Amino acid sequence: MRPVRWVPFGRVNPQGRQNRLVSAEGDPAVECGVADVDVAVTWHDRGGSLTGSVTVRNISRHACRVTGKPGVIPLGDDGAPLDVQTVITLELRRPDHVVLEPGEDARAPINRGGWNGAPAGDQAIVVWGRDRHRTQVTVRGSRQPHSRAEPTNISSSWFRIAR
Repeated sequence: MRPVRWVPFGRVNPQGRQNRLVSAEGDPAVECGVADVDVAVTWHDRGGSLTGSVTVRNISRHACRVTGKPGVIPLGDDGAPLDVQTVITLELRRPDHVVLEPGEDARAPINRGGWNGAPAGDQAIVVWGRDRHRTQVTVRGSRQPHSRAEPTNISSSWFRIAR
């Protein structure tokens, strides 16, 4: 694998920040991998359903990008994945990523309407990026919705720079 050569890049990205680095091939930063970020899932009870966020913090020494929308796979008390689908809607956004400077956070909103299956534990797997990076995290807040009504899936939206 050849090293990536970085050059200055002066355009302002949609978040209103100037991209500081871009590869010679034109890609802003490299995709944030598991070793580059801390990931957290936080849920809040909202009348029986859950709303929350996936937060990604760049802990590396270089800028990296987080692409797309996250997938969240709740794990049961036994550590096995629950049969919960993450719905990724297809609205277009250009660019399809955010660039995180070292120490910077991005958040993606997540929602979960109901659940009528096995009890959720305090762990979940988060999946993100074009390379489908995966990491297991401890869930903060409520573990599962109190509502037993449909839908029982999770929906997520685009990552945005946290302010």
